Amino acid sequence: MESEERYRRLVEFSPEAICVQNEGKVVFINTAGAKLFGAAAPGQIVGKQIIDFVSPEYKDFVEGRFKEVGEKGAPAQFVKAQLIRLDGINVDVEMAVTPFTHQSKPAVQVIFREITERRLVEEKLKQNYELQSALNTILHISLEDISLKDTLERVIEQIVSIPWLSLESKGAILLVEDDPEVLVLTAQRGLPSALQAKCAMVPFGRCMCGRAAQSGKVEFADCVDTRHDNRYDGIIPHGHYCVPIMSAGKVLGVINTYIKDGHLRNPREVEFLVAVANVLVGIIHRRQAEEELQKAKDELEIRVEERTAELTITNEQLREEISERKRIEEALRNSEGEFRRLTQEFHVLLDAITDNIILLSPDLKIRWANKAAASVFGKDVSELTGQHCHKMCCNIFAPCENCPSTMSFLSGKEETAQISTTEGRLFDIRAFPIEDEFGGIKNVIEVSTDITDRVNLQAEALRARHLASLGELAAGVAHEINNPVNSIINYAQILLDDFEKEGRDKDIASRMLKESDRIAGIVRSLLSFARVKKEEKTQVKFYEILSDLFSLTEVQIRKDGINLRVNVPDNLPEIIANPQQVLQVFLNIASNARYALNQKYKGSHEDKILEISCDVVKVGNCPYIRVTFYDQGTGIPQAVRDKIMDPFFSTKTDGTGTGLGLSISHGIISSHGGKLAIDSKDGEFTKVIIDLPVKIKDEA
Repeated sequence: MESEERYRRLVEFSPEAICVQNEGKVVFINTAGAKLFGAAAPGQIVGKQIIDFVSPEYKDFVEGRFKEVGEKGAPAQFVKAQLIRLDGINVDVEMAVTPFTHQSKPAVQVIFREITERRLVEEKLKQNYELQSALNTILHISLEDISLKDTLERVIEQIVSIPWLSLESKGAILLVEDDPEVLVLTAQRGLPSALQAKCAMVPFGRCMCGRAAQSGKVEFADCVDTRHDNRYDGIIPHGHYCVPIMSAGKVLGVINTYIKDGHLRNPREVEFLVAVANVLVGIIHRRQAEEELQKAKDELEIRVEERTAELTITNEQLREEISERKRIEEALRNSEGEFRRLTQEFHVLLDAITDNIILLSPDLKIRWANKAAASVFGKDVSELTGQHCHKMCCNIFAPCENCPSTMSFLSGKEETAQISTTEGRLFDIRAFPIEDEFGGIKNVIEVSTDITDRVNLQAEALRARHLASLGELAAGVAHEINNPVNSIINYAQILLDDFEKEGRDKDIASRMLKESDRIAGIVRSLLSFARVKKEEKTQVKFYEILSDLFSLTEVQIRKDGINLRVNVPDNLPEIIANPQQVLQVFLNIASNARYALNQKYKGSHEDKILEISCDVVKVGNCPYIRVTFYDQGTGIPQAVRDKIMDPFFSTKTDGTGTGLGLSISHGIISSHGGKLAIDSKDGEFTKVIIDLPVKIKDEA
């Protein structure tokens, strides 16, 4: 109960939304969690089920992950879902589900992180790219050698096929031709034949399209209202965006798109349709000018043949046509300049995003990258183009084993993975496929986030909780054992004192005393591990601690046939430390090295070496004394390397170790502001590296 209360106090003030669910119901939730669920207080959530707040499309997935955590006892990280708050608002979240014990019963701890804003940014990024891609496609269509009608047919098809636009697969483009007050249906997609007949000629001011042409503004309707003058039997409920195509205040035509009945007006949809209308201005002018120019040329040839006398007049007309064509070409260049401006703004937006974003071709070569990605690779954006992503990221010559971009090219869906680099960084990578006009995947956008620090902090917090729990257990066990052990030692000493002569009884009493002393030593180690020591630290000459170490160990090391090699400078700086505690760490590590060497070499051997070296290094611009203990003993197997600092874990099989030495050593070095690290290879060597901060001048 005490540990549960401590857990409540620790979690209550956490900025993370955290709750505990036991037997399918929430038994605890902190203030941040209640706020996430839209509750005024945690009591509004306690007693309910988390699954009751999950959106229907995510319920089966979330229930499956909860069940898997309960059955396997393994945590589930980055479970994405959508919650429906008490006030009805939907929020996107990322959940970490961890096995937990509540009141001696199995439970789960759930940590929520809201990702609604990140999802919206990703969706907006994808939408911006699709808009730019659509405008690019329209400009490419305009450059093809086809008629204006065919061009507009393909443009309206491109508009209504953009996935994120809430458009029906219906639409039309009407142009002003001979009569300046009448729209003519020039291109359409999906219109019923009855409507094509009614809308073949639409006067300005009639129906939705005529009103847009008359007002020169975007006309919007979310249903078939009174403005729909052109109706027919069997008309299906729908709405419209009718966007005028304007040039210098003159209406050239109207883009008519269909939307679902009841759809709300969307500023981004309007912005895109207006941009398409502006691009069509240049296309219409150019195609009309080309057709008029061709017509003028044909007429010119006929008139030259028939009426040579009219050559001067015809040449003048030709010059006028050429001038008009130049004006239209200038308008097209202005449109292209506007497109370049929009492209530049798009790149500025991507460079402002802190996540690493790269555009990949099917052979995983970088086609484009934002500044955040370039800074991770340590190169300029221009240097990344054409490089393989796995070469730049992981310095390997083949794609990563679980590369999400490769999977996205194959599946055509969004893929995610976590990739570790050779520098030890961990990235959360999401890949989004981009389809071409035929439905194939032509590129993939890869968005990655460095989550190394977050994962390390989570792991360190988990280890701290584990050590705290074990410390409490160790203290309790040690205090319970200590008194009866002391009694046994006293009784054994009395028996030993009563036996004057050597004999079997005296030997038994001696063995009892020896084994009791051993138990007492273990109890002292348990208490040492459990207590957070507050002994005073003083200014110490580091060389004196090493001298004490050599005085205490050198004779035994030589006796074991170990070749001791020492490389310690005379001018080592001073440190602020408890010398007895630091010496305890060094003695423990030296003892482990002796044990490993004696296990590998039973007698003397040329490779039976223990090396102790010191140096001054910089860690984060701060000076540290680095002590390295290197032995060529049995090494540490890979399978247990991550456990050797866990309390009560020992590789010694003969009962000579308690499994507390390295745990206590790690705690002592940490309390001195230092770091203890171990590098080892099974059967070959073990290297223990200790960094202790140097005393800074004028330091108290």
